Amino acid sequence: MEKQSLFFKKLVIVEVRYQTVLITGAGGLVGGNIAEHYLKLGLRVIGIDDDSRRRFFGESAGTSWRISQLEENFRNFTNFKTNIADKSALFEICSQVEPHLVVHAAAQPSHDFAAKNVYTDFEANAIGTLNMLEASRKFFPEVNFIHFSTNKVYGDSVNSIPFVEKDLRFEYSNEKLGVGIDENQSIDQSRHSLFGVSKVFADLAVQEYGLNFGMRTTVLRGGCLTGPHHSSSEAHGFLSYLVRSAVNNVPYKIIGYLGKQVRDNIHTDDVICLIDKILEKPNYGDVFNLGGGFSNSISILEMIDLLKKNFGLNVNSSYVETERFGDHRIYYTSNQKLVNRYPKWQVRKSIFDIVEDLIKEWENRK
Repeated sequence: MEKQSLFFKKLVIVEVRYQTVLITGAGGLVGGNIAEHYLKLGLRVIGIDDDSRRRFFGESAGTSWRISQLEENFRNFTNFKTNIADKSALFEICSQVEPHLVVHAAAQPSHDFAAKNVYTDFEANAIGTLNMLEASRKFFPEVNFIHFSTNKVYGDSVNSIPFVEKDLRFEYSNEKLGVGIDENQSIDQSRHSLFGVSKVFADLAVQEYGLNFGMRTTVLRGGCLTGPHHSSSEAHGFLSYLVRSAVNNVPYKIIGYLGKQVRDNIHTDDVICLIDKILEKPNYGDVFNLGGGFSNSISILEMIDLLKKNFGLNVNSSYVETERFGDHRIYYTSNQKLVNRYPKWQVRKSIFDIVEDLIKEWENRK
């Protein structure tokens, strides 16, 4: 920590005119785009990102390129290559910053990785989140703490909802049709992947720190969050990885459910707009589902069809019959609770807008 401590000695002599945002996972899709948003506004951003994605998923999924990009383009950005599971190192950083916002976006996001690396997954998702909560409670308890959870906390309970099979997708057949999953969906009595379990711990811990300690915590149970600067991989980042495969003409594996599994997708621009609304009206231990909703829902087969018909891109796909453990057949989000709380917020970017952005991203990164 000596090198990092020297940084802080320099930091204190800089004019204190910046508000500061502390972001874990600052090189990832969500963290990186949120960081860039606030950096462009002139705020100071402190990132904590040790490029664990490279360790989890390989070289092509790493985030160091994004961290370097932010460091080169913004003098008001500093990143620490610290593992959030390392409590002492994390506390050293947090003891010397005064953020007005904490965005906790660091995570291990893969079902498959968690099954093979149980302790690493739990350390990243559960212990890392607990460390961030304790650091916030100790050093800046009044700060807004926004935690990116996942819809996988619901396990496969959503698979018990009645559905029908259509040509290119599965679809809900009851009251969820066109409405989606809300926060009343049970997280109990269902099969979770171990990734889902570690994220349940983190999700509930963030809620409890708000309810028990009066901290301004908000849990966002994301669907498929996507957009530019996504270091997607086969294990994580469905839409971005599918577009990446099409643009680069590399094989793509459809895993289970005949390719008719459905996900809703939300652009990070819409997520950033929501964070600005949360800062205006913070929560104390509340939880919201967050996604693109029914209008931004799409199956793998529908996506392959859209890429071919609208963009002239072919997907070289193969099929693996066995679905991922604890995976969802259909999931799209009801944002009603969010809209009730923040009536001026809405999903603005369509699935077509998202795909256009992703194609541009991967063509530029060839």
